[in-house]
Amino acid sequence: MRTKEELKVLHEQVVVLRRAGKSRREIKDILGPMSNSTLDEALQGVPPPEWTRRPVLKRHNPKTVRRNVGETYHGCLRIDVRRSAGLYRRIEGWVSAVAASCALSVG
Repeated sequence: MRTKEELKVLHEQVVVLRRAGKSRREIKDILGPMSNSTLDEALQGVPPPEWTRRPVLKRHNPKTVRRNVGETYHGCLRIDVRRSAGLYRRIEGWVSAVAASCALSVG
């Protein structure tokens, strides 16, 4: 069990790391072993970094004018990933390959 003074110092360190965009796992790796409850207590009142938001699925809005509508339309998936240039390029390649494959099978 940590004392109040130790928790205060830990809270200050956690706030700095969280504002730097670190995840819970990264904070635990940097600061050393600690229980989840201790980390929860130190993170109290500190918002999570922006990049940890959940994926968003945009639903079809019938008021907008779109060509891609109908039974086969399921929405648009948006994924935000920190430091993602390499991953973005790979996904872009996969999507291009799938689109080309679909175009060949249809046409």
